[in-house]
Amino acid sequence: MKTCRYQFCNGNSCDEKPWQSSEFCILHIDLPEDEASEEFKEINEAKNRKVEEKLSKEDFNFEGARLLEVNFSGMNIRDSLDFNQAVIRKDALLERVEIGKHAWFRWAEIGGSALFGGAEIGGSALFGDGKIGGNAWFGGAEIGGNAWFGGAEIGGNAWFGGAEIGGNAWFRGAKIGGNACFGAAKIGRNVWFKRAKIGGNAWFGGAEIGGDTQFEGAKIGGNSVFDLTEKRNI
Repeated sequence: MKTCRYQFCNGNSCDEKPWQSSEFCILHIDLPEDEASEEFKEINEAKNRKVEEKLSKEDFNFEGARLLEVNFSGMNIRDSLDFNQAVIRKDALLERVEIGKHAWFRWAEIGGSALFGGAEIGGSALFGDGKIGGNAWFGGAEIGGNAWFGGAEIGGNAWFGGAEIGGNAWFRGAKIGGNACFGAAKIGRNVWFKRAKIGGNAWFGGAEIGGDTQFEGAKIGGNSVFDLTEKRNI
């Protein structure tokens, strides 16, 4: 039987049936550009049905999926959530979500914002080399591992005000169009913004950082506030 041409990061191929005459399954086929067209409506509705089917089976592997938007707010995900290499045209809404292990969004493209306000992630939030057109919003979130955004591009703000990060806040080489806000955040290990570009302000007022703070080679377009509870190398 002919199967989808998509190849996962681990080298395995998708074993889903291709959508109609496409070479890809319904999740991995691109959405048509014209959102007013009947073709777009048909494909988007089929995608939504497939997402609901996977959720009913507690299958949260959406690697490489092409979706209009995602709304998993308030869900309880016992294992990891995988959106590596996914393309989400609008917002990824995951406010107050509970994820037992990791939130994988490496190389993902989100046209709108990634909204994780109040989320609880047992492992790491991994957005390395991804693109977010709007805000990366993690206000009040709890991340047991790392907030990993190395090489990421964020069009709006990287907002981690009041967040708790057990490991590192890693933004090495990241590009942030707006502000990088970590006011009153608690970070267990290191904060790395080496060679990062921040269009707005870098705000760390009242933050608690257990390790080193590195901004070597970073470019900050606005003001810098480092009134930290603890700081080492800036």
